[in-house]
Amino acid sequence: MTPKPLLRAEEISKRFPGVQALDRVEFELRAGEVHAVLGENGAGKSTLVKVLAGSLQPDSGRLTLGGRDATLKSAHHAAELGIRAVFQELSLVGQLTVAENLFLGREMTRGGLLRKRRMQELARAALDRIGAKVSPNALVGELSPAQRHMVEIAKATAHDVRVLILDEPTAALASEEARHLFELCADLKRRGVGIIYITHRFDELYRFADRITILRDGRYVGTFDADQVDRSRLITHMTGREFREIFPALQTPRNKVRLQAKDISVTGRLAKTSFEVREGEIFGIAGLDGSGKTDLARALFGVQSGAQGTVTLDGVEIKLQRVSPRAMIRSGLMYLPGDRRKEGLVLCRSVVENMTISSLKHLSRAGFIAKAEERRRVQIMVDRLRIKTPSIFGRTGVLSGGTQQKVMVSKALLGAINVFIFDELTQGIDVAAKVDLYHFVRDLAASGAAVIMVLSDMAEILNLCHRVLVLCRGQTTALLSGGEISEAAVLHHYFGEKIPNTENAIGA
Repeated sequence: MTPKPLLRAEEISKRFPGVQALDRVEFELRAGEVHAVLGENGAGKSTLVKVLAGSLQPDSGRLTLGGRDATLKSAHHAAELGIRAVFQELSLVGQLTVAENLFLGREMTRGGLLRKRRMQELARAALDRIGAKVSPNALVGELSPAQRHMVEIAKATAHDVRVLILDEPTAALASEEARHLFELCADLKRRGVGIIYITHRFDELYRFADRITILRDGRYVGTFDADQVDRSRLITHMTGREFREIFPALQTPRNKVRLQAKDISVTGRLAKTSFEVREGEIFGIAGLDGSGKTDLARALFGVQSGAQGTVTLDGVEIKLQRVSPRAMIRSGLMYLPGDRRKEGLVLCRSVVENMTISSLKHLSRAGFIAKAEERRRVQIMVDRLRIKTPSIFGRTGVLSGGTQQKVMVSKALLGAINVFIFDELTQGIDVAAKVDLYHFVRDLAASGAAVIMVLSDMAEILNLCHRVLVLCRGQTTALLSGGEISEAAVLHHYFGEKIPNTENAIGA
């Protein structure tokens, strides 16, 4: 007998100006299951879960909770009914403590006074349950992004919960924090909680999802048992097209050295590191969180405080102690950060403005922007990267994550750039957008550019790079190339271990 659904959505539709985000979508969640929602960026996943969480009101359709009609008036109303969500855009107040955030709107009082000690005790228990190493008295605004995400999860699960919605929950988490999250989800399943899980990571999907619902272009495609559908079939359902190859074949780099990094260091975070990247090469920088990989990338761009060393770009030597990002761009190097929303884009501005912000010098005549030429170049980028946007003059913040990422990449392409540094290029985007970017990176290198990629995804490390520099706790542990780039070797060097007979292990 098929279990009755805990939460059911029937014929849900939602339209925004110029976009039909959901078109008569069906979805059901059973008690005690993890139900994944998949689709390309822009498929309607986030809109659907915001409707289920009460954050958005559908234009039409019907919701039932526990077999009864449910009209969710707001996110607060949904939370009162036991539906809680953890979105990528967190709902925490930075000026309040962790404990105050966990009980915001549910403050415990006695005689008109706050029971601060009791709230702190319960907050500590909620944090311990998910393995969050955070003090209940800490100000949220002073926490790291990963810590804030753990606090948001603790907030969602601190009170009675029937339905838990997790939107890309591990994107900001280290491996240990992700493990605690999986343990929490397993415990919630045993207690009969239904979990809606949005992810682009197939390893997580097959690790603990029971069923998978796929959306495409705002429409319901189908629901499948996770153990009955393979990855290639999922990709076909998500995109409507088959991929013969996920990772493209790489061409052999040329001999010309585009970038030479000598004794790059960051005070207290990265020891002296040296390497070179050739024309046509895709060079990976890999390591766990805290390894120094992002510090190294930001140092090369002149944006990391405490950085020292020398970078030589096409024969021109640059001292990092006396350089700025603007100077590095003029020298032909561009860095695209991992956090596109906070550092890579101006979300309140248009697509065209975001694309051309770094190359206005090349688009100006007598101090005025050549608008026709600007539009022409932007449209070329839109076509080249298959950027889905209603208009190049539309606000960037309303676009899907994968589309935003492509807009950010276009910003680098419109300038006179020969060395590209991509920090977690495909983080938080769907598989189709990833494949587009993989082929784009391959083509970029084939055109003669030098490409540096800061990576944490093992599949990308193994399949996308000619060589990989591995860092551990601020130290270089290996420089692997070709057949040396194996999962076992990379994982060994992640933890500072050295493999016998590995010639390229530094200090072996």
